[in-house]
Amino acid sequence: MARERVIVKLALTKVKEALKNIIKVSRYADSRNPQIADIVDTNLLSLSLKFMNDTNKLPSLLDEVEIVLSNYQRDNPEELQGNVETLFEDIDNVGFWTVENKFDDPFLHYVYPTARALEALAPREPPKPLIMKGINFLYEWIEKEGFREMVQDKSKYAVPLMQTAVNTAKNSRGSVKQKAERIIEEASKFSESKDLEDDIYAQTVRYTYFVYNGHVLSNDEVKLLVNDINCGIFRRMLTGLEFLSALTFDLRQDSTDRILDMLPKFRKQIFDIVQEGEGAVYFASVSESMKHSLNYYQNKTFARSFFNLMVEESSWISQPIFHPIHISKALVGTSLLISSRGALRR
Repeated sequence: MARERVIVKLALTKVKEALKNIIKVSRYADSRNPQIADIVDTNLLSLSLKFMNDTNKLPSLLDEVEIVLSNYQRDNPEELQGNVETLFEDIDNVGFWTVENKFDDPFLHYVYPTARALEALAPREPPKPLIMKGINFLYEWIEKEGFREMVQDKSKYAVPLMQTAVNTAKNSRGSVKQKAERIIEEASKFSESKDLEDDIYAQTVRYTYFVYNGHVLSNDEVKLLVNDINCGIFRRMLTGLEFLSALTFDLRQDSTDRILDMLPKFRKQIFDIVQEGEGAVYFASVSESMKHSLNYYQNKTFARSFFNLMVEESSWISQPIFHPIHISKALVGTSLLISSRGALRR
């Protein structure tokens, strides 16, 4: 027990250092393109709040992260407001990026950072005008025919929209909630024409929609998730566990054992929420599925096995934190460590 307490304390110390770096350092990207640096900063700030918001150990630092992230949203370029048509149809005229940069994709440049920021801020009840500004912007985008075509080709783009709208709707009232729920309905439509068995992103969108609406699953909808757990692909197995537990289905112990047997082999995937050169961007991730499973799944054997793995394989705590990937690992690792300990105490 003493070693476990030491590991948790070290992890929290590492996260404090990471949060201070995120707040202090204003540029992680190429200095020739500060707008891209702002996007990376925004994504890291959002990731910090999303994964650490349920801990009571870092109140002042998380408050400061919230302030910085809120200021980023307030100071968004005027082009973002009421000018979606121009951004979408004449994107080159904005002049915020060059074709060789990964962020020549308008979704990654505008929609993704706004969506993740709103998702992270919503539970902290920021001023209504700030949330409404972002929700209106996202809704303008999601209504565009060109955007619909974009998401049909890349269904992963619907994931942050759905997650953001759900988080906003759950934590808002009145006109903000109504607009968020309209985005939920629109985002859910992107999954309707997809083969959910082969498209993990469309599956995430569809079942997130089901969880929010308290949908009663059909036999086929349950079977899809059970097949995920039995398929032998770690990412899909955790997705199956995540949504079956969120929808309060009892899992057979052999299904849980199958996932536990694979945890040591795939532990690296748990931390790899963002990839090198991707601008701190993520979509449907193993990290999220594991965190949700720990929160929903009432199984102490599962929680104990995962907690022990995090304690035994704690090399992630000793990594430097001057790079977005290392920062994200510190955030995810600490968040999952605390969530698994919380699951043991419930």
